[in-house]
Amino acid sequence: DFYFTIVYVCVLVGDAISRRIVYFFPINTVPQNIAWLLVAIFCSVGGFLMEIPAIAVLTWLAAFMAFWGNGMVYGVSAKYFDAFVPREHNRSMYSLWCMLGDFGGICGAWAV
Repeated sequence: DFYFTIVYVCVLVGDAISRRIVYFFPINTVPQNIAWLLVAIFCSVGGFLMEIPAIAVLTWLAAFMAFWGNGMVYGVSAKYFDAFVPREHNRSMYSLWCMLGDFGGICGAWAV
């Protein structure tokens, strides 16, 4: 049980820090947003691939990396909405984005 406590702490730290860290970097253009999203996807995929060997200690780093990428996607997307979507449409755009993400998760669960 202590092992999984450490895994979940790694998940929390990776996700929480990466959501905020993108606000410390200039992301002012669409190509910069795309580059950051690609880095986030690379982190997530890399983290999930690191779980394949099923080595206990490696799983901690894998969980951190996978959820670092996940949080970074949310952070970059929120920063994009703040910068490029008119303020009066900000909430509706963010809600639509979250709904589509949830729909993608449901479709992914059906595919398994």
